[in-house]
Amino acid sequence: MKRAAFSLAAAGALATFTSCVILIKPPTPVPIPVPLSCSTQGQKTAHIIFSTRINRTTVNLSPGYESFMIHTMLALAGAKVMPSSVVLVRSDERTVDTEVLAAWGCNVASSPDTALQPAPNAVINYYAQNDTLRDPAEGCMSDSLLSVGDRLTEVTTSYPNELPGGRSGLSVFSTKPDVVLVVHMDALERKAGFEEPACRSTATLAAQGEDGALAWLSYAGADPAPQEVVHWFVTTDEGLSDSAFFAECKKADGIDTGLFDSLQPSAKAFYGPLAQSLEASGQHTAVLPICRMLANQDLKFLVDEALHIGDELGTSPDATEIEETINGGFDALINQQIPQGTLNPDGRPGLGGLGG
Repeated sequence: MKRAAFSLAAAGALATFTSCVILIKPPTPVPIPVPLSCSTQGQKTAHIIFSTRINRTTVNLSPGYESFMIHTMLALAGAKVMPSSVVLVRSDERTVDTEVLAAWGCNVASSPDTALQPAPNAVINYYAQNDTLRDPAEGCMSDSLLSVGDRLTEVTTSYPNELPGGRSGLSVFSTKPDVVLVVHMDALERKAGFEEPACRSTATLAAQGEDGALAWLSYAGADPAPQEVVHWFVTTDEGLSDSAFFAECKKADGIDTGLFDSLQPSAKAFYGPLAQSLEASGQHTAVLPICRMLANQDLKFLVDEALHIGDELGTSPDATEIEETINGGFDALINQQIPQGTLNPDGRPGLGGLGG
């Protein structure tokens, strides 16, 4: 099934009411209502961290980034895993002054119309167009991620005045969810490889404490075990020449070759060795070439990975339901609040979970 194009303006914004029920206000009724709740009563939850490099050329990629970010949230929701906290973390080898650029989800929405505001595209474009980071690039792409993980319970939202809709000063994380999904998004060459001194601290992403939990995620109370953390890598290739990379990129049917000026393969290996290290520690990893994502060829990846997460959490996910949720956008999440035990218009049982 070809994935339908998604538009924030057309589909409406993800909404969170004071009762903690996520609702959507679609323009017309749809036959795939999937009630979801922020209540922890019987509801599996996820935190999503989009660790993303942003520079001036990212403006060209931001529509694709936004689409993928939203479809990631939808894929988990379709697998009956509630993305209750979602953050955009700015990662770079240059020193980053503002690490957490935006947060979305049940914990930070002020009204039904602001749960996905400011829109991811607007946030990415703002920081891309106002790129104040300066060389030299002496750090590592994992620096911001590790810094945020070390102070999770202290992370609060902070928005410039030019990004209306976001509320500053709100706490984003508290106790650990059922799963943490870290999505590494990087379109440029890596300045430092995994084995280089600048990236020595990256090994912390796989390090475990005496209790077996991952040491870098400092939640209140217990920290996640390795099997409770998933990493996706949506990056340019490592170890390929420019010509080989772009030849491979052109194989992604529908890719806009005008985006090639914003893409760089990396001679240095960082994400590949990192993924191997994480797998060895018991964390699940998956790779989606960035050209496939930008060409909207990510549906199978999202369905497969959402199935994996749902299976691990015991939510009995259904591939068709996940795909329909992604294809339908937020219109497909909620139009009718159908209590558990009743039937959706297509005859499937309602998911329920509308607690407060």
